Amino acid sequence: MVAERAAAALGERVWALALCGGAISWPEAAAPVFAERARLGREGRTDEIAEAVAATGLSERCRREDPRLLGMFREMIAGNDGSAYAACAEATASGRMADLEELACPVLAFCGELDPVTPADAAARIAAAAPRGQSARVAGAAHWCMLESPEATNRVLFGFLESHSPGS
Repeated sequence: MVAERAAAALGERVWALALCGGAISWPEAAAPVFAERARLGREGRTDEIAEAVAATGLSERCRREDPRLLGMFREMIAGNDGSAYAACAEATASGRMADLEELACPVLAFCGELDPVTPADAAARIAAAAPRGQSARVAGAAHWCMLESPEATNRVLFGFLESHSPGS
């Protein structure tokens, strides 16, 4: 959402925009999730947040086959300052994209194929709202596709950027 707003403000200076795991706005069903994460953060229970985020952020296959990544992922989330995490959760809950129809640059909205947080239909809605939008999926990955499938994520991302690079 921040990147979309920045691209709209920067106008022609942005030659392409790739958005990973985004949504135009959060569904109403997400509000209690953000509120609960904010509450847990304020109570200093970031370890519980980390468990919930790992359950949706990484695919079941990844959690099963890569315990080291799962552990690092949990530590990354649990290591956050609880108050700061709470403030971020509340800010995220109220966020929305506002200027997609004004973007002159090509826009790629992509996500993990198994992403329950920002599923493929959320990426498709972003792509449909942008004049030069397209969507893609990272096969076999969930919300944090860049962590669990970096090579596949890079293929999607760099394929898009290379096809729209200035001078191509």
